[in-house]
Amino acid sequence: MASFRLFYFGAQLVCLHFVRCQEVDPCNTYEWLPYSEYRGTLCPSRPYREICDHYLTENWFRVKGDAEIVTEKVNLYHCATTNPIWMRGLLPNSSSETNATACINKGYSNGGCDEEISIKVKKCTDYFVYFLPRSEPCEAGYCFGINKTCAAFEPCDFYYHDQISIDNLIENKVCDIPSGWYKLKHPATLETQCRQSATEKIWINGTNIDSGMIVDIRLCFQNKTACCDKFMNAQVKNCSGSLVFNITKENNCLCSGGCESGNNTGYNIAMEERLFKTILIYLFCYFVILSRL
Repeated sequence: MASFRLFYFGAQLVCLHFVRCQEVDPCNTYEWLPYSEYRGTLCPSRPYREICDHYLTENWFRVKGDAEIVTEKVNLYHCATTNPIWMRGLLPNSSSETNATACINKGYSNGGCDEEISIKVKKCTDYFVYFLPRSEPCEAGYCFGINKTCAAFEPCDFYYHDQISIDNLIENKVCDIPSGWYKLKHPATLETQCRQSATEKIWINGTNIDSGMIVDIRLCFQNKTACCDKFMNAQVKNCSGSLVFNITKENNCLCSGGCESGNNTGYNIAMEERLFKTILIYLFCYFVILSRL
C-alpha cells in the first residue's frame, strides 16, 4: 500500500511538471511588445513622444514583424527613444532559454553600454521571444530591427500626434502652436454643432467626422451673436472614439487675418431664433383661421 501511494505521488509530480512546462513555454504564451513598429534603428525619437519602457511589465514578448533585437551599439535618439537598449552578443541557435545582457546607451561612453539589464532570449520555430524587464530611466526603449524605419504615417498612432490642451485652441492662441496633428488632453471634447449653452466656445463644423477617414472641417469660434464668427480650416480623424486634429497655420485664414466674420461665416443665433418664432406664430394663426372656415 505504501509503495502504491509513493508511485501515485510520483506520478502526480511528473504530470504537474509536464503540464507546467507546457503552460509556461514562452513560444506559446508571449505577449506582443508595444510599439513594435517604431523600434527600428532608423526611427528617430520625437520630443514628448519617446518610447518609455520604464512602464513595461516584465514578460516574454514577441515583436510584430519578427524583427530581431539589435546586437550592436545604437546611437542616442534612435528607436523612437532617447536612450536605446541593445543586446550584447549573438542571438542563440538553440531552442533553450538563453540568458543575455542588454545595454542602455546613455551617451556616457563610446561603447554605448552605460547600464546593463539581464534579459532572456528563446528561439522558437521561425521567430524569437524575449524576456524583457522594464528599464530604469523612462526615456529608454528596446531596439528591434537594424536599418528598420518607422511605421507608415498614421495620425492615430502616438508617434504621429501630440497632445494639446483645449486652452491652446482658443482664438488668440491657436496660431501660436506648431503645425501638426494633435489630440485633446483627456477629458476635453468639442461639440459638433453650435450650442449657446456650450462651455467651450469652439466647435467642429463638418460632416462624416465619425467615419474613421481624414475629413476636412472648420474649427468655428462662436460669440454671443454668431455661431461661426471666425473659423480655422483643419482636418480631423476619429481614432476609436478619440479625435485627432491636423492644424496647419500656414495659409490659414484665421492666422493670416483674412477670415470673414459674422453672418458670412456662420449664422446669427438671435436672428434665427426670431425667424423661427415668427414662423410658428404665422402657422398658428393660419390653422386658427382655417379651423373657423
